[in-house]
Amino acid sequence: MVDSTMHGKTGVGTRMQPTQYVYTALWAVASYAVDGETVSENRLLHVMTSEKVRTTDGRLMFDDELPHEGAQTHVVLPPVEVTDSGPTESPLPSEFGAGDSQQPFIHLNLYDSSLRGIDRI
Repeated sequence: MVDSTMHGKTGVGTRMQPTQYVYTALWAVASYAVDGETVSENRLLHVMTSEKVRTTDGRLMFDDELPHEGAQTHVVLPPVEVTDSGPTESPLPSEFGAGDSQQPFIHLNLYDSSLRGIDRI
C-alpha cells in the first residue's frame, strides 16, 4: 500500500487507531528469532510508515487532533501464524509481559521516522 489512508473509518486495519495518511504499508510472512535463534516461523508481519498519530507523551490521537505532518513507523508481529488453512490465532512466543501475564505480540513504534524524496512531510 502506498500513498493511501488506513485504520479508523477506512475499514482497513484496526479501528483502534485514527484514520491516518499512510506513506507506505506492507504485510508479509516472517520468522521470529531471539538472540539469533528462530523460535517461530510463518508469522504475520506488518510494517507501516504513516503521519504522526501519537502525542509527545505517546497518547494515540483522535482523528480531529491529527497534525497531518511528520512520519512514524511501526512494526507489528500480531498473534497470528500463517498456515496452509489461512491465518490462525497463535500467541507469539515472547518474553514480553508483566507479572504473570505474557504479551502474545510485539508492537514497536519509531516515533521520529524520516523519509527522503517526499514533499508531504
